[in-house]
Amino acid sequence: MEKAKSPNSYYPPKFVPPSGVPSKYKAKALGFTKTPGKNEIEPETVLPCLFKLTYLWFNNSFSLWSKPVALYESSILCWIWNGNTWLLYNIPLYQLECFICF
Repeated sequence: MEKAKSPNSYYPPKFVPPSGVPSKYKAKALGFTKTPGKNEIEPETVLPCLFKLTYLWFNNSFSLWSKPVALYESSILCWIWNGNTWLLYNIPLYQLECFICF
């Protein structure tokens, strides 16, 4: 049986994310990308990354560090790093190209 998450899991990270960018090729090789034949990432694909430091690549070539805290049918609720602080933001899954979590 899976352990319940601590209430602290829903808060933003207490640290600055790494300055480097992970390998997009590794993310795609691990299957953290759009489902073939569909134009979006399936919600189940994101499930292993909940409450973990996660790097997101968007369709428009934008990318950032995040911490997903909730998964919905067509979006994820994440703390995102804007370069200065963590902000809570809901991200539609169709906007994502791929991701990788640590």
